[in-house]
This record gives sequence, C-alpha cells and structure tokens, in this order.
Amino acid sequence: MNANFMRLGDLILCSWIWGSCLFIAHSASDNRADRAKLKINEILASNIDDVKDEYHEDEDWVELYNGGEAAVDVGGMYFSDNPKKLSKFQIPTGMSRHTNIPPGEYKLFWFDGEPKEGPYHVSLKLSRKGEVLFLTDSDGQTLIDSVRFPLQRNDISYGRDPRDTDRWLYFKNTTPLQPNNAEESAINVAKGPVYSHQEGFYDSPFELSLSAASDATIYYTLDGADPDKKNRLTYTGDLTIQTNTIVRATVIRSNHLQSETITKSFFINEQSSVPVISVIMDPYWLYDEDNGIYTNWEDDYEVPGHIEYFPDNESKTAAFASYMGVSIGGNSTKEYPKKSLSIRFRKSWGKSHIKYALWDSKPHVEQFDGLNIRSDMAGDKVSSHPGAGERIKNEIIYEFAHALNSHVDVQAYKPVLLFLNGKYWGLYTLMERKGIDFIRENHGFKEIDMLSEDHMLIEHGDDVHFDRMRSYIESHDMTEPNHYRQVQKWMDVLSFIDYWIFECYCGAHDYEVNRRYWRPRTKDGKWRWLAFDMDSWREWDHDIFEYYFGDEDEQVVMLPYLLKNKDFFHLFANRMCDVLNTGMSPESAKGFVRKITQTIKSEVDRERERWKDEHEYVEKGSQIARFMEHAAKRPAYLRQAFLHFYTLKGREIKVKLKVKGPGSIQVNTIIPESYPWTGVYLGGIPITLEAKPDEGSSFSHWSTPELRQDSQIEINRMNDVEIEAIFE
Repeated sequence: MNANFMRLGDLILCSWIWGSCLFIAHSASDNRADRAKLKINEILASNIDDVKDEYHEDEDWVELYNGGEAAVDVGGMYFSDNPKKLSKFQIPTGMSRHTNIPPGEYKLFWFDGEPKEGPYHVSLKLSRKGEVLFLTDSDGQTLIDSVRFPLQRNDISYGRDPRDTDRWLYFKNTTPLQPNNAEESAINVAKGPVYSHQEGFYDSPFELSLSAASDATIYYTLDGADPDKKNRLTYTGDLTIQTNTIVRATVIRSNHLQSETITKSFFINEQSSVPVISVIMDPYWLYDEDNGIYTNWEDDYEVPGHIEYFPDNESKTAAFASYMGVSIGGNSTKEYPKKSLSIRFRKSWGKSHIKYALWDSKPHVEQFDGLNIRSDMAGDKVSSHPGAGERIKNEIIYEFAHALNSHVDVQAYKPVLLFLNGKYWGLYTLMERKGIDFIRENHGFKEIDMLSEDHMLIEHGDDVHFDRMRSYIESHDMTEPNHYRQVQKWMDVLSFIDYWIFECYCGAHDYEVNRRYWRPRTKDGKWRWLAFDMDSWREWDHDIFEYYFGDEDEQVVMLPYLLKNKDFFHLFANRMCDVLNTGMSPESAKGFVRKITQTIKSEVDRERERWKDEHEYVEKGSQIARFMEHAAKRPAYLRQAFLHFYTLKGREIKVKLKVKGPGSIQVNTIIPESYPWTGVYLGGIPITLEAKPDEGSSFSHWSTPELRQDSQIEINRMNDVEIEAIFE
C-alpha cells in the first residue's frame, strides 16, 4: 500500500462524508449512457496487510469508478461471479447518500461475505485463484462492466492501466479511492520454473534441469533458503542430485512480477515404513538469534515455511504440498532439543485449507486448516524427567475412543518421519489440530463455544452457557431428579463420563490442564469433551478415586456433585464396566499396543540414534512391558477401587449372555459382537438389558422365567448370572 495513504477507518469516514456532501450537489442520473461510464477499476483479491475496513479487518475489495459527467447511483445494481446468475448480490437501495458516485469519483466495496456490516459490504468473496466479476444494472440482466482476473498475489492489486483503460496491470502500490498508479506495475506474473523431475523418492542420483521463458532468469537455493535473498544462485545448467536435496527456485522477468517460488524435496535411497513429512524453512527463520523459532522457542509466533506429505517412500509426487505457517508446538516440551511443530494453513500463506483425506480412521474428514507434528519426547538429559518412550500412552486412549465409538472427541493420528530441510529429523506423530476447524470437519458445526483447562479459558465463543451449567450443578441438590434432568439438557453426559473413565484408567491427574470442552451454539447444543495429551500415566494400582475425591477435595469440578445423583452414579459405574469389558478390556488394550508398536518397529532404532546425544531414552521395550501389565491389571483394580471407595456392598460379578435366534442383547451402553459373551460388573448396581431382534425377526422371551418378559429389563444381582434371549 502507498505510504501516503491515510488510515482506512479515516478513509471510510471521509468517503461517507464526501459522498453525502456530493449527493447534495449531484443527483444520480438514470441515463444508461452515464451508467455505462461506470467501471470496475481496481480489485484486491488477497488483502493480507493492505488497507482495512471500518472494522479494522483486512478484507478483499473492489473499486468502482465513475468516468462519466453525471453522478450515478449504484444502489440496486448487482455484483456476481456467476454468468448464469448475474443478480447474486444487490447493492442496497434507498441509501443514495452512500451509493451515489459523483463524476470522476470512486466507491469501494468490501467483498467479505458480511453484508450486514454496512452498505459497502458484499455477500460475495473474491477468489485469490482468479475468477470473473460482473457488475449488472438494476434489471439484473444489462451488463455494465466485467473483468476476468487471473491468480492474484498478496497485497498486490489488479486494475486498469490509467494510460490505456482497456489494459489491466498488477499494481505493487494499491490505490483505493484514488487514481491508479502505473509507476510500479507489471503486465503479468512470471511463470514459475519447470522442473524436469517431480519431488519424491529416487533409487539413484540424477540430473535435474530447470526451465523458464527465454528472456527470464532462474534463481535457486539448495539449503532451504528463500531464493529471493542475497544467497541465491543463478541457474546456468543441470543440477546433480546425489543425496537428499531441497531445491527452491524462482523466475525473474522484465515487466513481470517475480514468479512464485517452487519448492521440491528429492530423497535419494531413503527408506521408510511410515509416511514422510518434508518441512522446508529458510534457516533464518529457524536459527536467527532474534527471529528463529528454534533459538526463541519460548516465544509463540509463526514464520513461513513449506510442507510436503508423502504417503510412502515410493511416491514420485507429494500427496499435498503447500506454503504454510510454522511455530514451535507443545507446552512443557518446547525447551527440549527435539521439538514439536505446529502447522497452520492460511490465506496469507497461499491456502487456508488442504483438501485431502489424510486420516484412515476418519474418512469423512476431507480437509484441514492445520496439523500438529508431535515430537513425543518427554524430556532431555538435563531435565527433571529424562525419559523418552515408545509412543503408546496417548495413542492407546485414541484407539480406545475409536473402538468404543465414544462420545469423547479425539484427534486422528499417524506416525511419520520428519525431514527438516532435507535432513532426517526423527520419528514423529502427525495429528489433527484441536481447534474450531477440528469441530467443523468432524461434526459440521461452524459456530461453537470452546473452553479449555479447569478455569474455563475461552478458545472460541464465550463461557456464558458453561458457567451457568457449572454454577447450577454446584449450587443445586443433584440428588433431586429434576435438577439432574436439567443438567442432561445442557451436557452430553456420556461424553463427560467417558472423559473421566479415560482419566481414571491412565491416572494422568489432568484435572487442571489438557482439558477442552465444546458445544454447538444452537438452541439444544450440549457440552462434549475432547481428550488429548493423556500420556502422564500412573502405575496400574494407583487409586485414582481416592486421589480425586478423597478428603472432600474439591479439585475436580462438577463430577463429585453429579455422582451424588443415583441415576448418574449407576450410569458412571455401568459405563465404566461396559468399556472395561469391551474396547478397554485387557485383550483389546494389548492388541492395540501390538498394533501401535508394530507400525513403528523398524523406525525406532534410527530415531534413537538421531537423538541419543540430546535425549535419554528409556530401556527399549520397557514401556511396552509396563503397559502390558497395566492393560492386564488396571480394569480389575478400577472396579475394586470403585467398590471400596464408595463402600458398596456388592462384589465383582460375571454376567453371561446368550442368544437363540436372529438377534442381540444391548447391555447398558454396549452391544456385544458375538455370543455367548461374559462381562464383569458390580454387584448391587442395576444393569439394563434390551433384546434387539434382527430385521425380520421378533423377540420371544427371556429364558429365565422369573424375569419380567419385556424386551427391556433391569436386573440387580449380587452373584454371577446367566441370561439368554430367545428370538423367532
């Protein structure tokens, strides 16, 4: 933007005042000849840090110019980006003081999709990739002007050449509400260099050639640095690619804007049993004393980078590649040598989202606005927790949630190898981000309240609804059924319970941190919980109930109050038994450990070798052995600890279920996959059974005569029991 421009808030105000004053002197013409002199004069389709609207927001804009001799009122005219629907957005009518354009003057419209913000705000948005824009008369059919614009650059406008208004130029200095300035302009954007080889994996060295227009110059770098800086090299001939190499190249051509930088990763004789992430960053943004994110890890800021994702080591092209913003991820782990990275895709970097189905466990999630590349490193050789493990704890909770179809949200994940500027950086875990985009892509909600931690830090929306619910729970007698029913209207109770069952299973003590909960901002939107970073496990015999609820300790919010309600107490106890009998059973948990460890087995030694001088690794296999013991013993311990803490009279009982005929039996919240099936429950806690016939069949009766012969029954036993459902 031209440095002489005033602040846009003042610019907008002056525009309104100027328009109002001139409206007194210039009544709008209805003459079509005068209206035909109205032109789309300048557009900015990628406003990152140019002029701001009256709300101090960087929005894309379109400037109209009245080149006639009479004022023109554009109220009632239409903007559209669709030739088959020219009347997509109508400029407000009856607001002539704002929509009147005097002769020789300009009017600016914000294409931000927010027409409620004022008469200059349009419901459409401009595409940075290029499109057609139409201005149509108030009849919705008569075309006044149009422009087809190509790919746009950040903060560079596209407008009419003041010397030849039929020609369009790129302007490095935008001129909203002023005549276009052709002094620093370009007729086009130079096309980027063409590579003779695609990025990816190669078995042997090769010669790489770059090409561009004959009157252009190609500049490149091989160390991750931006090729538009002083250390760039001039391309004069083929490059020999012998080892892992990052090539970044750009084209400069007279009367053209510099081309985009084309970045490609080439891997020579690289082997990987898991997907590969290549992150490319100018070393300045990594290690500069003042601005490098590795040297200033305690500061939270984002710098530019480039990312490529390869599903396997045979890929000759990346599944997706994009410029992005990079920052150091994590909290307490930021100081460690092996750092986590947080990746964000934004319009300012080129793409706001990546459209790619990345997660096998979530095929419905087809795009994302960011990623976490988690180091999974618990400490270094000088920290108070010098231990790096084998990536089981966090992952096992996520596997539990998927297996149980839990109401608790968890991030999708997959192990990857990270290469930073072509150098092997280690074994990492690629994960979804857990912000508003996570909710939008997983559940389809765009407007949400999201809070974090025990003290309700606002991530999105506000805390009004949650604060009301929490205050209600802690100030009302939860033994009263009406009070609990009210809570059920506000909270997804199973989500809350599942979160706390996961917490009790691992004993992470995350009652103040690593907590996030959300609700859709709808009339009936209920609060749900998101489980993450559950990797600070205690021993299998850690009494989590005594820790959280003993000595009337109030460190846990809401749960102790809800457990006073009989229905909630029974649901909590039964749900805990349900999941410990199925997705979190010893057999299931051990199976997940084998699955997780087998996936990364061939990568562990290289990872340890890479970081052995900076990180202290636990003895290989020790974490696996410890978890196998946890998996085998924790379920029984939790049931016994629950019985003991709440001084229940019952004991662990076995419930054996059988079916005869086409059907199944739902036990509380689960439906076993096969029969006969045996689960362990708590004697004295009522259990709900429901006979569910397959399609085309019907429930006949329960084999035990003394049972009530309805399809849904409740049993309360103190000893082992065997029950069979008969279908016909």
